[in-house]
Amino acid sequence: MEPQPSTQKCFSEIIEQRNLEKQSDKKTQPFIGRYEEINLLKEILSEFEQDEQKSIFISGEAGIGKSAITDKFIYLCERKLIQVFKSQCYEIEKNNYLKPWDKIFAQIAHIVKENDVTIPPLWEDVITYNFPSFNLYNKPLNIDSIEKIESVKYKVTFDSVYKILDKISFDKKFVIVFDDIQWMDNFSLNLLFSLIPSLQNIMFICTYRDSDAKELETKILPILKNNLGEHIELKRLTKKQTIDFIKEYSSDLNITFTEKNLFTIYKETEGNTLFITESIKLLAENSDLKRISEKTENIIKSRLANLLPMEKKVLDISCMFFDKIELNFLLRNLKEDQFEVLEALESLQDKQLIKEYSDAQNIYYQFTHSKFREYLYMNQSKFIRQIHHNNIAAYLEESLYGDNRDKYLYPGIIYHYSNSTNTLKNLEFSIKDLALYSSIKHELFPSYYDTNDILKDKINIQDSFKKIEHLLDICKDQSSSYINYKMKFVYLKGKYNIKNGDYEKGLHHISEFIDYSENVENYSYRLNGYKQMIFYSIQVNDTTIMNKYLKKLELIINQYSDIKEEGNLYRFKGLYNIKTNNYDLAKEYLLRSIYVFNNINNINNNYILNIAACYNYLGIINKFEEKYEEALVFYKDAIKLCEDNNIIKGLDIFYTEAGQVSYELGDMNSSKNYLIKALKYYEKYETIWGRAIAESYYALILHDQGNYNLSKKHLSNGNKYAQKINDPYSIDLIGKIDSTINNNTHIK
Repeated sequence: MEPQPSTQKCFSEIIEQRNLEKQSDKKTQPFIGRYEEINLLKEILSEFEQDEQKSIFISGEAGIGKSAITDKFIYLCERKLIQVFKSQCYEIEKNNYLKPWDKIFAQIAHIVKENDVTIPPLWEDVITYNFPSFNLYNKPLNIDSIEKIESVKYKVTFDSVYKILDKISFDKKFVIVFDDIQWMDNFSLNLLFSLIPSLQNIMFICTYRDSDAKELETKILPILKNNLGEHIELKRLTKKQTIDFIKEYSSDLNITFTEKNLFTIYKETEGNTLFITESIKLLAENSDLKRISEKTENIIKSRLANLLPMEKKVLDISCMFFDKIELNFLLRNLKEDQFEVLEALESLQDKQLIKEYSDAQNIYYQFTHSKFREYLYMNQSKFIRQIHHNNIAAYLEESLYGDNRDKYLYPGIIYHYSNSTNTLKNLEFSIKDLALYSSIKHELFPSYYDTNDILKDKINIQDSFKKIEHLLDICKDQSSSYINYKMKFVYLKGKYNIKNGDYEKGLHHISEFIDYSENVENYSYRLNGYKQMIFYSIQVNDTTIMNKYLKKLELIINQYSDIKEEGNLYRFKGLYNIKTNNYDLAKEYLLRSIYVFNNINNINNNYILNIAACYNYLGIINKFEEKYEEALVFYKDAIKLCEDNNIIKGLDIFYTEAGQVSYELGDMNSSKNYLIKALKYYEKYETIWGRAIAESYYALILHDQGNYNLSKKHLSNGNKYAQKINDPYSIDLIGKIDSTINNNTHIK
């Protein structure tokens, strides 16, 4: 039976109180050895207080003391009332882009709330999308459906991250700690190394294993060369250092060491501080040094040998987690007396095998060292591991939020299902995870020391395709859901191929997806398939295909009375009629689209950019009809809508169009101002579409002002972008402007 609600509430309060008491009673572990390194850290911290910021990179093998020395530094910071944010990187999350930063921004959110820091809506939306834990007030994101925020370049994210960090550290110093950055994804790494030289009141501390340091060192070296960082390499202790360490560490343990014992510990541990401390703990438990063999794993084995049954159960479940262990999960899965579980957890902390921490929602546990977790994990039977992994995956699945926060839960769910026997669930979440990644154009932050060096994307979509194809083969005869998962995958592949210009493969996959959706009469699938073909037709300027799928789209939208999609349909039909020179009909459809989206917007303010896009199309119609004053009114309306609602997507196009018609109206000052704004957006967000027009008209203005060299440069840029997107209108326009400049005639 479930306990009464009042009992559950009381139980939660007891756990919370125990946690508070434990935090207040927690004593700082004595730090022994590494005095030279600690003195250097103290010097760097003192310089930081005097506004001389340096980042710190601590390297060494597993168990050498990186975490211990970092914790000591954090303690020194907290004594000086310097706030510290900390994040741990895990190998399993290596391809989970920006996850380490999400953990940091979860902590920053509390600072922003506590200090009532005002964050501009655009920054908040961009940060919250990329770092879901930052969502300050659990409100829905202001992301327009026509252009989701994924399509905004990562420079926008960098700008928002930098501005928020700069704002909160304006008159206060902070330290950000990343453990094990050898497992940090490339997005996070490049963000880190771009921020290091940019922030004056924030110090970064990073630890990493030197065995995985080749790629890291190419990024760290320029930081060190520019005197922006300090590298501390932790090496194994010498024989003398080991003996001194043992004597100091065991001074309160009432243990007497012979010279032979001291030498044995040094020999068997080879100066690794983790194994030295664990050997001392074994002796403190009256164990015999003979139990320590040359295989250092026996030290770990011996430390885990005399656990009580409940302690063993707790650890056997806990070692399945690669990161944190949730108290609620342990209590739910260990059916015995829950207070016995809590006592076991407390005992394991006393034995320094696990440590406890908490956040606003829950209490968590973590192994004091990954070696304990690895040993316990590898010494369980495969069958038992599979059962535990399946239970954990199901628990994490229950924890899904149903919004963009789930992207950081998917890798953990996939990890646990892939280590269980539930292949179908592994397939389901692998496809969901791929859907997130395949919709994002992966661009990394440029390294500050070489802005032309943008690192290659290391998330290999093709590898993900192969993995899912393998899972599909396994599930082929196991489930009736197989064909549904296969079609979701086929759609993703088709979308990916079209986006990357592989039209033949892409169209084959989307056609297969559409055939399936029509056979089973799946509205959502048909809608996505038809829209994908319309996007393709716009991309290649094929009005025949566009018309075919507009008719199909209209049929199902009317059938299902989908108001939102009706607005999109009218916008698409407006664009189609612009392309086929039916301007009056185009205006009619665009005005209908605006009417629909305005009505929806009164309920859900998420369709501003759809409306702005319609205004832009109306401006284009008037431009083609040489009604430049009317066109400018529509462009101004589009610009105002975006600026008033902190929307940046589309402004580059709208400013370009406004600059073009202002030139035709003879207002050179306004034209120049619009075009300069447009070019700033193109440069900042690295967008291409429409840039050829902005570059060429700006070249025209510069030529009129006598700045011939700069004019030539911008005209050349315009030609480059026109050729890159192979847009006939832009190519023709460049040719006309080139002729105009050379012959001093008027552009038509």
